[in-house]
Amino acid sequence: MRNRLLTYIVLLFIFLLGLTLPNLLDPRQGFFFILEELTAVVFFALGCIFFLKPVQSKIQQLNQNYPWHKVPQARLLREFGYILFATLLVGSVLFGAAQLFVKTQGVPRFYQEIITYKDSIGRVQQLEREREFPSESHHHPLPPHLRDDMPPPPLSPLASYVFGTSFLLFFLLFGVEELFDFYDRRAQRQIRKQQLLKEQALMKASVLKKQLNPHFMFNSLNVLSGLVREDVDKSERFIQELAEIYRYVLEQSEAVVSSLEEEQDFIASYFYLLKIRFEEKLVHRIDIPPDKLACKIPSMTLEVLVENAVKHNILDKKSPLNIEIYIAEDNLVVQNNLQIREDGVTSHGVGLSNLKKRLELLGVQGASFGRVGENYVARVPLLC
Repeated sequence: MRNRLLTYIVLLFIFLLGLTLPNLLDPRQGFFFILEELTAVVFFALGCIFFLKPVQSKIQQLNQNYPWHKVPQARLLREFGYILFATLLVGSVLFGAAQLFVKTQGVPRFYQEIITYKDSIGRVQQLEREREFPSESHHHPLPPHLRDDMPPPPLSPLASYVFGTSFLLFFLLFGVEELFDFYDRRAQRQIRKQQLLKEQALMKASVLKKQLNPHFMFNSLNVLSGLVREDVDKSERFIQELAEIYRYVLEQSEAVVSSLEEEQDFIASYFYLLKIRFEEKLVHRIDIPPDKLACKIPSMTLEVLVENAVKHNILDKKSPLNIEIYIAEDNLVVQNNLQIREDGVTSHGVGLSNLKKRLELLGVQGASFGRVGENYVARVPLLC
């Protein structure tokens, strides 16, 4: 906010110098001659105060409907249209008020004196040019408002100042606010990037912690020891799937997003271990169309959602836990029937809260997690 205020103060100072300095340096002119210019500067300052918020609001609307990175030409035309519309609206109101004042009260004496003084200086400068270049005098006749036989129109200079200053006001307001909006968006992207890197580091540490979790390893080795005695072939498959899980966990601890194909392959191995452990107590279905396999989701999303379902629900042969994974309206949906365990279980690993945070940092909107009827439904929008 301080930088924004300083920017407008500097612009006002430059605007003031640009309008008044040439007149002040002319020995035939003085402070009285720059009253119009000072009025324009005051109008500019008041315009910044009154129209700054509406311009900022309009830029936010343009960011939503006409973002620069998608439709730059349409954005530019819209913005220029707003500038012209605001110029005509404000200029017409001010100039109409001035006309009404002149019609009812007459031209203020001091303003008429300014116009007369300007005209006299203009005549002197024109005559000096004619004496210096007599052969060119017929090419530069006196303008109508400088000829003695026609009275000067007092509101013509005012009209040019009103509309010109209005255009400059809104042009600079939109320009400056666009510049600040660009830097704000870049700063926000940097902040999100830093937050995402932080969350990624936390995710990596959490995943590695899970990999070394004695409870997780104990369950896997306990199942494996039973398989070795019962079915050698199945135990070999179990070891391969377990290795695939750990390989994927290590690889994705460095990644922000993964393709649905990678996640599907991983969760297939994950379900294999779960099925060996829970047998008929767990039923699952995966239905992802081939044309969606290239879409991205945050890494380890399926593991988080499946683990969440297994940890917090009862698994029973008579009433198995049914987990479905499918695509609906460009959303990855993970759904399970609710059979909430009465004894609370402490969740480890990445966790649902971490997934929500990563979705937020990635700018993914529309994700939902919660109860729908008798089921728990998680929806994660795809990044395609």
